[in-house]
Amino acid sequence: MGRMEEIWGGDCLEFKPERWISNKGELGDVSPYRFTAFNAGPRACIGKELAMVEMKAVGAAVIWNYSLQVVENHPILPSNSIVLHMKHGLKFVLFTWPDAYKRPFSWPKSRDYAWFKNLPFKKLCEVKKTHNWVRLEGDLLVFPDGGTSFRKGVKGYVDEIKRFVPLRSGSIRTVLDVGCGVSYELLLV
Repeated sequence: MGRMEEIWGGDCLEFKPERWISNKGELGDVSPYRFTAFNAGPRACIGKELAMVEMKAVGAAVIWNYSLQVVENHPILPSNSIVLHMKHGLKFVLFTWPDAYKRPFSWPKSRDYAWFKNLPFKKLCEVKKTHNWVRLEGDLLVFPDGGTSFRKGVKGYVDEIKRFVPLRSGSIRTVLDVGCGVSYELLLV
């Protein structure tokens, strides 16, 4: 049942964890009769809740303490079995953080600051010092105005574009700045 096209649709053989996630980003409510790994009805698996808690705890601990990278070109396929698992396992490289590594700042502070020890590239600050993009202040890399390379910040840049592309209707207009290698889609009202 776990791979039946009649139940799951044409992409039933694809590894798609998002099947179980709702539009709100929460664990979706899928009928246990559609996926019988923990069984359903009066004979449901008594260990399901414990298994889910253990999975979340181990996953959170690994993600918090390590950096993961899936091995390139590793086949990700389901096994033909009553118990759902991956045919070849999930191979990945586990990186530990360097000794000097500090946890990044949370959003929105991470838009403006990064620990220098995590990105020890002083040359970047020297090359970009006249661009108002990044500067070194103590043990922090500081990105003024969110790390833009615009002397007057993003707002000044958008105001400048409005000067050249007047828009009175309030519709969306796409402006592409190819000079800096970054494109912007702006709502010019």
